Amino acid sequence: MKRILFLGIWMLLLAGAAVAQTREVILKFIETSDIHGNYFPYNFIQKREWGGSLARVYSLVEAERKKYGDNLILIDNGDILQGQPTAYYYNFIDTVSPHLCAEILNYMGYDAAVLGNHDIETGLSVYERWISDCNFPVLGANITYRATGENFVPPYILLEREGVKIAILGMITPAIPV
Repeated sequence: MKRILFLGIWMLLLAGAAVAQTREVILKFIETSDIHGNYFPYNFIQKREWGGSLARVYSLVEAERKKYGDNLILIDNGDILQGQPTAYYYNFIDTVSPHLCAEILNYMGYDAAVLGNHDIETGLSVYERWISDCNFPVLGANITYRATGENFVPPYILLEREGVKIAILGMITPAIPV
């Protein structure tokens, strides 16, 4: 009888624990990709206003942050370091100041970024500088040193929001070597 009573109490405790752990956590993911140096709503090459830019994305991000708070996860998926004269300037002319792209992404509160194939085209010194100026991890699970096979940047990060663990894996197109 004691054994049955103990088993019954144990099952109630387990059921109670399972119910206590069931809850809904709402996460909002915003991902940018292929920004190609369009940091401002102006195309400096064509000398005209421009529809897409990080400045415009920022308005959306801020509105969504009001709804989701820290549960908003902001990630860039690469190809951000070249395309407009402002990017070129910070890539190759002013190589001492913090990189403008890193400053903008830091200000916007990015959680992570991934190196893109066009970011690689800017050259090692450019993207190493950019990575060092970023206040968030830059990822690349399949970006390795040929000689050692070690990762150039972290392959992934783990974030936690309200007790929920989230893995963010960064991958670059495998066509880079060709």
